[in-house]
Amino acid sequence: MFKGVIAMFPFFEMFGKTIGSYALCAFAGFFAALCTAAKLAKPLKMDFADIILVFTAISGGMLAGGHLLYAVTNIDSIVKYIDFVLEKMKNGTLTAEYIKLVLSECFGGSVFYGGFLGAAAALVIYSKHAKGGLRKEFIDIFAVCVPLFHCFGRIGCFLGGCCYGIKSSI
Repeated sequence: MFKGVIAMFPFFEMFGKTIGSYALCAFAGFFAALCTAAKLAKPLKMDFADIILVFTAISGGMLAGGHLLYAVTNIDSIVKYIDFVLEKMKNGTLTAEYIKLVLSECFGGSVFYGGFLGAAAALVIYSKHAKGGLRKEFIDIFAVCVPLFHCFGRIGCFLGGCCYGIKSSI
């Protein structure tokens, strides 16, 4: 019925704005994980403010780790762009637009494993400084929320067409 048709919806229009499907799915996954964490924290007598703070720390770690690993996996592009910037500096034609372009090309994507490692590092750092030493409880909740968030992310990848695989002869 749909032989040879790839249905992707990487962007859609809403109120005159272009919104990425992946970003929307990631936001939905974050919200679902936050709600789940709040529900799981209630019987543990954890304050909702602590959940918000730990999710803020995790989000920062996830964003930093995901973008840094993306840059590492594209190191050849970074070398190419560094040469580009050095050439522009020699010519005296380096502008803020070129710098923005280079940063967006080098750090503009995200890798799940880097995000996971960054979030885990942020969780460990946060839990060491949390009042009451709630490290075990944070990690237990994190273990449930990560797959939930990742599920929404995979749906976003499918809609965006970034993780579609390759054709097989089988």
